[in-house]
Amino acid sequence: MKIRIITSVIAAMFLPLVAVQAAFVWIEAETTYKSNMPQNPWAKGDNPKLLSAGDAFAGQADNRESLPNPAFLLYKVTISEDGSYFIYLRHGYCANMGEMRIRFVALDATGKPVKPPGAEEGWTKIDWEVPVVDRIAIGQYRTIEWSKQEAVNLKKGNYIMDVQFTGPNAHQTGANPPTWGLLDVFCLTTEPFTPRGTLKPGEEAKAPEAGKAGGSYY
Repeated sequence: MKIRIITSVIAAMFLPLVAVQAAFVWIEAETTYKSNMPQNPWAKGDNPKLLSAGDAFAGQADNRESLPNPAFLLYKVTISEDGSYFIYLRHGYCANMGEMRIRFVALDATGKPVKPPGAEEGWTKIDWEVPVVDRIAIGQYRTIEWSKQEAVNLKKGNYIMDVQFTGPNAHQTGANPPTWGLLDVFCLTTEPFTPRGTLKPGEEAKAPEAGKAGGSYY
């Protein structure tokens, strides 16, 4: 009996480990189903191949008077499992990005909000002072980079992801500065990952140029 137990323990020690795949949701920022933010295609840069899916959301209000109140982007999002999801953003230069916040509104089986939130309820403020990674140039005076934001607790189900720009970046100078909003990707993931260009969590580059800055446009 003792020999059998020892043998079983040794065998278990050498069983292959099964990697646990993090749950993640990859949202292309240009895929809003509704938005009232003024557009500025110039902010997307000169090379679509540097953007995820070859496109991005590029907004700009020239001054406070031209920024809608609220200025919003709405997305439909499905969460496959309960968890605490880190918010990773691929966006324009932090010091230029407008003040931004995000919330998730749970939907019922009919696609209506389970509980419509109040105007100031449930928001997570995007912190433009956090460290950034993978900054690349996408054109003259334009860059794009990744940042990791505060985690949010989400249950399995369908949501409206509500994104709002509330004003210009605090670092912008001038009496009435513009509000910029260049967004390429939202990645919600239960495990941290190291962003690399347009590669998703766990995805490897298919060719040396893939996922890297500076690849040939052609």
